[in-house]
Amino acid sequence: MDTVSIILPTYNERDTIEPLITRLFNALPDAEVIVVDDDSPDGTWHIAQALQPKHPRLKVHRRLNERGLTTAIQAGIDLSTGDLVGWLDCDLSMPPAVFTRMIPHFETADFVLGSRYVSGGKDDRPFLRRLSSLIICTTGRIFLGTATKDLTSGFILCRRTIVDAFPLKGYYGEYCIELIFRAERHNFTVKEIPYHFTDRAIGESKTFPSMRGFLRLGMRYLTVIARLSFERISSSFLSITC
Repeated sequence: MDTVSIILPTYNERDTIEPLITRLFNALPDAEVIVVDDDSPDGTWHIAQALQPKHPRLKVHRRLNERGLTTAIQAGIDLSTGDLVGWLDCDLSMPPAVFTRMIPHFETADFVLGSRYVSGGKDDRPFLRRLSSLIICTTGRIFLGTATKDLTSGFILCRRTIVDAFPLKGYYGEYCIELIFRAERHNFTVKEIPYHFTDRAIGESKTFPSMRGFLRLGMRYLTVIARLSFERISSSFLSITC
């Protein structure tokens, strides 16, 4: 039976980290859970450490000299031991119990993601954030030739062979687009399952702090789509001419 590692990248999540860890272990009591905290000023790492006596399979890694979602997830991957490796947002917008619905799909799939855009999925965030994500994902599908609908999901469980082969790259969620693209290009089977994505109830969104930040993040997503699209076209051209 496959073992499971779940990575929790945190920064200022003191109000959500305990209920999130509790829900994770309720759903996956045998999982390895790794909190990677970017030295949160609110002491998220300290709260997580206090839960370790109750949860022996909980690991806490406090990063003192580095910050960023993608590198935090990658640090967790490097520390993990599971056959299946996953992660999710730590603001309770993604229900950990969905992992229990992902696991059975590994009989036929290599990469399973929680999706807002397949039948049964839902995105309950404010309109502008829903619209921007939908535009990015639709643009990515068109230019990258992928059937995956939620290219910026960030709610992922996949085989270790995939994350070992394709280390995460990018500033924020654009890593997800590239990881899905490379998995599909190397004939790994990607499966989407629906879930209900809610807006965070506590704290401030790190993806949408201001309109300027929103536009800058959108440009990062479009840039990675353009780069991967060029790579795809170039590869196709070379295969034809060779």
